[in-house]
Amino acid sequence: MSKKRRQAVNKEEETAVKLKPFLGMQPGFYLTVLYGIILILILFLVLFVPGIAWHGSKITFNSFPDDSAVYIDGAYTGSTPFTVFVKSGGHLIEVKKPFYRVRKDDISVEGKIFASLFAPRKMEYSTELSLEEPDEYFALLHREYNKWSLIDSFYPSYQPQPVLHDAVSGMLPLEDTRKRKELIGFLESCMAGTSNQVLLRDLLSSYALAVSNGRPLGPAGLIDLADRLIFYLEEYDYFPFWIVQMLPDQIREIAFSTEWFEKEYQIYLDSLNREAGVPSVSGNTVTLGNTDFIPVSSGNYIRGFYGNRGLAIAPADILFFLENDALLPRYTSVDGFYCAATEVTKSQFSAFLEENSRWKGENLDRLQEENLVTEDYLKNWSELAPENPVVFISYFAAEAYCQWMESLLPSSLQGYHVRLPREHEWEWAALSPGENAVFFGLNRSGPADVLNSGINNLGIYGLMGNVWEWCDNWFFPSDFLASSRDGGSNSLDIMYPGAEKAVRGGSWANEEQEILASTRASQPPSWCTPFLGFRPVLVKE
Repeated sequence: MSKKRRQAVNKEEETAVKLKPFLGMQPGFYLTVLYGIILILILFLVLFVPGIAWHGSKITFNSFPDDSAVYIDGAYTGSTPFTVFVKSGGHLIEVKKPFYRVRKDDISVEGKIFASLFAPRKMEYSTELSLEEPDEYFALLHREYNKWSLIDSFYPSYQPQPVLHDAVSGMLPLEDTRKRKELIGFLESCMAGTSNQVLLRDLLSSYALAVSNGRPLGPAGLIDLADRLIFYLEEYDYFPFWIVQMLPDQIREIAFSTEWFEKEYQIYLDSLNREAGVPSVSGNTVTLGNTDFIPVSSGNYIRGFYGNRGLAIAPADILFFLENDALLPRYTSVDGFYCAATEVTKSQFSAFLEENSRWKGENLDRLQEENLVTEDYLKNWSELAPENPVVFISYFAAEAYCQWMESLLPSSLQGYHVRLPREHEWEWAALSPGENAVFFGLNRSGPADVLNSGINNLGIYGLMGNVWEWCDNWFFPSDFLASSRDGGSNSLDIMYPGAEKAVRGGSWANEEQEILASTRASQPPSWCTPFLGFRPVLVKE
């Protein structure tokens, strides 16, 4: 039986669409009109609507210095340099930067209608701000720069910002000669906080900018730099050591072997080999309120030499002092002063609080807002024995206590002031031999009563150990640069604040062998810890 195969046949079916006339118009005509209208609408939307809806200009804002905040009609818009669209009409422009005078301008912004989406109208607003508060600005920069000087080591991934260079480049050029001198004086003040190669690069590049007034350093600028270098070598006795401590090791070894350095080093050693003394009691004890002040004699000593260290005999020994103790041993003169016989106790500080309620613990939040204390201010106050040294005290609280004590001075002490000791005063008093200092030991979990904290031959208790003590001066690792070989100071004016205040003496939490009378340390002035207290001194200034 045969089968028939079916074959599938594909057929294309065509359907014809025929447009009908519309309002008597043939399709070819009204389609052309329709397409034309659509095209016109698209062009209108693209070329005209943006200019109508957003009529205005793109304004590029520039300022000197950069990174200034721009406000348009009171609303923050951006920081220079930047570009932003601004609607047409009148606008108030305000350019602000901390420590600079605010610049205000009324501007009229125009716009264009056609093709503003592709080619908007452009404007440029440029202004130059003038420094209104240079001292406050320099003080801020000085603190920021000196924060980096307190860091021991830097790594490729952890490098300090060029604080000085960025700030100085933003201030130049300065046509006012007086302002340029102020800028150079500020940079010279920064020398005391410069103690490593990274900071030295920032300082030198900033100094070169200031000398050249922001322009390329030409022959005149190079001559000026050379003159300044000669001045520093002649005026600052310890300038060679300041430079050498920051040189790379290989270059430092070469410097040690030069005739110039050998001569400077011998002069330095000769300045140490002179008669130096120890403090003595130079009069009668003065009592102010319930605080006894011991009269400490004036005198001369080798600051930085104490205990078993002896005198340095080689340049490498000097570098050890610089790198490990942030000091350069040097001949130092000190005027006589009165030193509080003990650290300030809880009982004594309570009397201050009774008359100065602003500093009571109940006002902690406000004191923190003013950055005068940390959250631990007067912590564990109720657990502190009356004759324990007061701890958890900031530098600012200690300073306020001294100001309060000064208000109690009798007429017989007219001309005297109460303040915290400066480092060279504190170290001088601590050179007097003593015994029974309170350092770390078995069963020791806090400071001892002030009269059980060890006493030296002057009759001063607890200078070594018990608690660290605030000093009046800021901590600068290279502040020896401001000293002279005759025991006094030179023309270097460290006129701006640092990042931290100096502290001295060690505490009950330190091993005795770790702390000498020459040991330097520092803390942020608002810091409050269980290891830190203070004592006032009475000085005639």
